Amino acid sequence: MKLSRAINQAFAAEDPESLSVFKTGTLRATFTISGMLARTDELVAYAELVVEADGCAYRYHRLFSGLELSACERRTDG
Repeated sequence: MKLSRAINQAFAAEDPESLSVFKTGTLRATFTISGMLARTDELVAYAELVVEADGCAYRYHRLFSGLELSACERRTDG
């Protein structure tokens, strides 16, 4: 949910790169493999657009700082 809040903040700030990239709904991104993969692709595309527009990734890092963006945790149960 923190990731969705960060994306919503970018939308509220009318960040043009976020408005053009993030299309996957929160429920789909949370509960389906295809949604998770789509959201991952969106994050990569957003980072690339930000670097292209700004010349650095500061805006990307500022928006998503402190968030764990790994797709899953690996468990090693006995």
